[in-house]
Amino acid sequence: MKSLLFAALLSILCIGSKASAGLHEGVEAYQKGDYRLAIQELSPLARQGDRYAQLCLGVMYLDGGHGVQQDDEQATKWLRLAADQGDDLAQVSLGHFYSKRDHEEAAKWFRLAAEQGTASAQRELALLYFNGTRFPEGEFVAKGTGLVPRDDKEAAKWFRLAAEQGDDLGQVNLGVIYANGKGVAQDYKEAVKWFRLAADQGSSSAQRNLGAMFVYGKGVPENRVAACALLDLAVAAGAKTDGSLTELHGLLPQTMTKNEIKASLALTQQMAEPGNLLKALDQYVKSTVTQQHRDTGLITNPMGRHKQK
Repeated sequence: MKSLLFAALLSILCIGSKASAGLHEGVEAYQKGDYRLAIQELSPLARQGDRYAQLCLGVMYLDGGHGVQQDDEQATKWLRLAADQGDDLAQVSLGHFYSKRDHEEAAKWFRLAAEQGTASAQRELALLYFNGTRFPEGEFVAKGTGLVPRDDKEAAKWFRLAAEQGDDLGQVNLGVIYANGKGVAQDYKEAVKWFRLAADQGSSSAQRNLGAMFVYGKGVPENRVAACALLDLAVAAGAKTDGSLTELHGLLPQTMTKNEIKASLALTQQMAEPGNLLKALDQYVKSTVTQQHRDTGLITNPMGRHKQK
């Protein structure tokens, strides 16, 4: 939630002269670590209906440790007041609060922010639909149960909206949906597209999944060097791996020649350079495809037709 508080403070700074002096003073006091003064400045504004002050107070009470004790009742009180005025950050905060308590209520608040175009809310709403596994997809779930039925099509819809805004978690999850054919027609090339975009942003999960696609030749040419390099990069960045991928990461080098292992290590280093992941990966894959054509006696002329040597 600390990231939400930072976003709240940043949003206040961005509204500039439209904000009251007391609001700016409260934000500045918080940034300086004077939490008592921040509460003193923000509280009267929140009571007067200022949604930015309400948002800040709500998140401060939600987190605790910012001059106030953690207090769910105070937190939800102020966040609801801000959320009811259409504040998307307050709506997202309430969504996170209820996601561990009442999925139906969480979906309500995430949806309100998602419909305003907030990428993180779109992604979190998609996750609720994607993970709503207590009931089979399509089975009726009565309102008021606190549950959200699994709905792969809704999950795909909201993941796509988040992904198109550049949300890396939305992109990697949309890739998973296409790879598994959940809520959409299975399409490995489309899965690779979204894994690439997320991997380029530094998502270790996307790098891991893209590596797996190269292992099995799904949506990309099978390439052990590229696969091993991506898996190494992902593991080094702390990617979580299940049993099969952990085993694969350990066994893959055993199937490779010394030259391939050397090439993989070099590729990992190149991809680790800032902003160089896709460039290095594409250059290597292109070079190996060209070499394979040469080795089989197949070359490509400028018109795109293939000829035997």
